[in-house]
Amino acid sequence: MRSAAMDKTALCLLIGGESQRMKQDKAQLRLPSGKMLVELMVEKLTQLAPAPIFLSGDKQFSELSNLPNIPDIFKNKVGPVGAIISCGKYLAQYFPRLEQMTLIPVDIPNLSINSLQQLHASTAAAAYFANNPLPLKLKITPQLLTVIDELILPINSAGGYSVRQFMAKLDSYETLIINDPDELLNFNYPEQWLNYISSITQ
Repeated sequence: MRSAAMDKTALCLLIGGESQRMKQDKAQLRLPSGKMLVELMVEKLTQLAPAPIFLSGDKQFSELSNLPNIPDIFKNKVGPVGAIISCGKYLAQYFPRLEQMTLIPVDIPNLSINSLQQLHASTAAAAYFANNPLPLKLKITPQLLTVIDELILPINSAGGYSVRQFMAKLDSYETLIINDPDELLNFNYPEQWLNYISSITQ
Protein backbone atom coordinates (compact mmCIF):
# COMPACT_ATOMS: atom_id res chain seq x y z
CA MET A 1 0.00 0.00 0.00
CA ARG A 2 1.46 3.36 -1.03
CA SER A 3 1.45 6.59 0.93
CA ALA A 4 -0.95 9.24 -0.35
CA ALA A 5 0.43 12.41 -1.92
CA MET A 6 0.43 15.49 0.29
CA ASP A 7 -2.34 17.16 -1.73
CA LYS A 8 -4.51 14.14 -0.93
CA THR A 9 -3.76 14.28 2.81
CA ALA A 10 -5.95 16.28 5.19
CA LEU A 11 -4.16 17.80 8.19
CA CYS A 12 -6.75 17.97 10.96
CA LEU A 13 -5.74 20.14 13.91
CA LEU A 14 -7.67 19.06 17.00
CA ILE A 15 -9.00 22.17 18.78
CA GLY A 16 -12.28 20.92 20.23
CA GLY A 17 -11.15 19.84 23.70
CA GLU A 18 -12.64 21.47 26.80
CA SER A 19 -9.20 22.05 28.42
CA GLN A 20 -10.70 21.67 31.90
CA ARG A 21 -7.38 20.95 33.62
CA MET A 22 -5.71 23.90 31.87
CA LYS A 23 -8.60 26.13 33.05
CA GLN A 24 -8.56 27.95 29.71
CA ASP A 25 -8.81 26.99 26.07
CA LYS A 26 -5.47 25.45 25.04
CA ALA A 27 -5.85 26.66 21.47
CA GLN A 28 -5.93 30.27 22.71
CA LEU A 29 -2.88 30.06 24.98
CA ARG A 30 -0.61 33.00 24.17
CA LEU A 31 3.05 32.74 23.24
CA PRO A 32 5.56 35.50 24.09
CA SER A 33 5.12 36.77 20.52
CA GLY A 34 1.42 37.34 21.19
CA LYS A 35 0.35 34.57 18.83
CA MET A 36 -2.11 31.94 19.95
CA LEU A 37 -0.94 28.34 20.18
CA VAL A 38 -3.37 27.39 17.42
CA GLU A 39 -1.75 29.98 15.13
CA LEU A 40 1.70 28.53 15.81
CA MET A 41 0.50 25.04 14.96
CA VAL A 42 -1.19 26.21 11.75
CA GLU A 43 2.02 27.95 10.68
CA LYS A 44 3.88 24.70 11.27
CA LEU A 45 1.39 22.68 9.24
CA THR A 46 1.52 25.08 6.29
CA GLN A 47 5.06 23.80 5.73
CA LEU A 48 3.44 20.58 4.52
CA ALA A 49 1.69 22.35 1.64
CA PRO A 50 -0.15 21.50 -0.53
CA ALA A 51 -1.81 19.39 2.19
CA PRO A 52 -5.08 21.16 3.15
CA ILE A 53 -5.51 22.15 6.80
CA PHE A 54 -8.77 21.73 8.72
CA LEU A 55 -9.70 22.79 12.24
CA SER A 56 -11.43 19.91 14.00
CA GLY A 57 -13.96 21.40 16.39
CA ASP A 58 -16.58 24.11 16.52
CA LYS A 59 -14.40 26.96 17.80
CA GLN A 60 -13.98 29.92 15.46
CA PHE A 61 -10.92 32.17 15.24
CA SER A 62 -11.01 35.40 13.27
CA GLU A 63 -7.26 35.05 12.68
CA LEU A 64 -7.87 31.69 10.95
CA SER A 65 -11.13 32.41 9.16
CA ASN A 66 -9.63 31.08 5.91
CA LEU A 67 -9.51 27.54 7.31
CA PRO A 68 -12.56 25.27 7.28
CA ASN A 69 -13.93 23.87 10.54
CA ILE A 70 -15.00 20.25 10.82
CA PRO A 71 -17.97 20.24 13.23
CA ASP A 72 -18.17 17.70 16.03
CA ILE A 73 -21.01 15.27 15.33
CA PHE A 74 -21.36 14.35 19.02
CA LYS A 75 -23.46 16.49 21.34
CA ASN A 76 -21.26 15.65 24.32
CA LYS A 77 -17.48 15.91 24.41
CA VAL A 78 -16.15 12.37 23.95
CA GLY A 79 -12.45 13.07 23.48
CA PRO A 80 -10.15 12.58 20.47
CA VAL A 81 -12.11 9.63 19.10
CA GLY A 82 -15.00 12.03 18.57
CA ALA A 83 -12.67 14.12 16.40
CA ILE A 84 -11.47 11.06 14.48
CA ILE A 85 -15.03 10.04 13.70
CA SER A 86 -16.16 13.58 12.87
CA CYS A 87 -13.19 14.17 10.57
CA GLY A 88 -13.55 10.83 8.81
CA LYS A 89 -17.26 11.33 8.13
CA TYR A 90 -16.83 14.95 7.02
CA LEU A 91 -13.91 14.36 4.69
CA ALA A 92 -15.45 11.28 3.09
CA GLN A 93 -18.63 13.24 2.35
CA TYR A 94 -17.31 16.65 1.33
CA PHE A 95 -13.73 15.97 0.19
CA PRO A 96 -13.83 12.49 -1.37
CA ARG A 97 -10.64 13.17 -3.35
CA LEU A 98 -8.64 13.10 -0.10
CA GLU A 99 -7.14 9.69 0.60
CA GLN A 100 -5.90 10.04 4.17
CA MET A 101 -6.00 12.27 7.21
CA THR A 102 -3.50 13.10 9.91
CA LEU A 103 -4.94 14.20 13.26
CA ILE A 104 -2.68 16.50 15.28
CA PRO A 105 -3.41 17.79 18.80
CA VAL A 106 -3.09 21.55 19.15
CA ASP A 107 -1.00 21.27 22.32
CA ILE A 108 2.19 19.62 20.99
CA PRO A 109 4.16 22.63 19.65
CA ASN A 110 7.48 20.75 19.81
CA LEU A 111 6.35 18.40 17.05
CA SER A 112 8.70 18.77 14.09
CA ILE A 113 7.91 18.78 10.39
CA ASN A 114 10.36 15.90 9.95
CA SER A 115 8.33 13.77 12.35
CA LEU A 116 5.09 14.63 10.57
CA GLN A 117 6.72 13.67 7.27
CA GLN A 118 7.84 10.39 8.86
CA LEU A 119 4.24 9.73 9.88
CA HIS A 120 2.99 10.64 6.43
CA ALA A 121 5.55 8.39 4.72
CA SER A 122 4.15 5.28 6.38
CA THR A 123 2.35 3.14 3.83
CA ALA A 124 0.20 1.49 6.51
CA ALA A 125 -3.54 2.11 6.76
CA ALA A 126 -2.90 3.64 10.18
CA ALA A 127 0.27 4.89 11.87
CA TYR A 128 1.29 6.61 15.08
CA PHE A 129 4.35 6.97 17.31
CA ALA A 130 5.06 4.42 20.03
CA ASN A 131 3.34 5.16 23.36
CA ASN A 132 1.47 8.12 21.84
CA PRO A 133 -1.74 7.44 19.91
CA LEU A 134 -1.73 11.04 18.67
CA PRO A 135 -0.74 12.38 16.21
CA LEU A 136 -2.39 9.68 14.13
CA LYS A 137 -2.41 9.06 10.39
CA LEU A 138 -5.37 7.18 8.93
CA LYS A 139 -6.11 6.22 5.36
CA ILE A 140 -9.73 7.00 4.55
CA THR A 141 -10.75 3.53 3.44
CA PRO A 142 -14.07 1.68 3.35
CA GLN A 143 -12.89 -0.34 6.36
CA LEU A 144 -12.17 2.83 8.36
CA LEU A 145 -15.55 4.31 7.48
CA THR A 146 -17.29 1.08 8.49
CA VAL A 147 -15.57 1.15 11.90
CA ILE A 148 -16.55 4.81 12.29
CA ASP A 149 -20.20 4.14 11.46
CA GLU A 150 -20.34 1.19 13.87
CA LEU A 151 -19.02 3.30 16.76
CA ILE A 152 -21.28 6.35 16.49
CA LEU A 153 -24.29 4.82 18.28
CA PRO A 154 -22.42 3.16 21.18
CA ILE A 155 -20.33 6.29 21.78
CA ASN A 156 -23.45 8.46 21.74
CA SER A 157 -25.03 6.09 24.25
CA ALA A 158 -22.12 5.30 26.56
CA GLY A 159 -19.77 8.26 26.17
CA GLY A 160 -15.99 8.18 26.07
CA TYR A 161 -13.90 5.86 23.93
CA SER A 162 -10.11 5.88 23.89
CA VAL A 163 -7.93 6.16 20.80
CA ARG A 164 -6.33 2.83 21.71
CA GLN A 165 -9.76 1.19 21.79
CA PHE A 166 -10.45 2.70 18.39
CA MET A 167 -7.16 1.41 16.98
CA ALA A 168 -7.98 -2.09 18.22
CA LYS A 169 -10.96 -2.05 15.84
CA LEU A 170 -8.68 -1.65 12.82
CA ASP A 171 -7.20 -4.60 10.96
CA SER A 172 -3.63 -3.31 11.13
CA TYR A 173 -1.50 -0.29 11.97
CA GLU A 174 2.16 0.70 12.17
CA THR A 175 3.91 1.93 15.29
CA LEU A 176 6.78 4.32 14.54
CA ILE A 177 9.73 5.45 16.64
CA ILE A 178 10.21 9.19 16.94
CA ASN A 179 13.77 10.54 17.16
CA ASP A 180 13.03 12.88 20.07
CA PRO A 181 10.18 11.81 22.39
CA ASP A 182 10.04 15.35 23.81
CA GLU A 183 8.40 16.39 20.54
CA LEU A 184 5.23 14.70 21.77
CA LEU A 185 5.03 16.42 25.14
CA ASN A 186 1.66 18.08 25.60
CA PHE A 187 0.24 20.47 28.17
CA ASN A 188 -2.64 19.68 30.49
CA TYR A 189 -1.93 22.00 33.43
CA PRO A 190 -1.03 25.71 33.69
CA GLU A 191 2.35 24.94 35.27
CA GLN A 192 3.30 22.74 32.30
CA TRP A 193 2.52 25.57 29.92
CA LEU A 194 4.52 28.04 32.03
CA ASN A 195 7.47 25.65 32.02
CA TYR A 196 7.27 25.46 28.23
CA ILE A 197 7.19 29.24 27.89
CA SER A 198 10.19 29.47 30.22
CA SER A 199 12.10 26.93 28.11
CA ILE A 200 11.62 28.82 24.85
CA THR A 201 12.47 32.24 26.28
CA GLN A 202 15.72 31.36 28.02
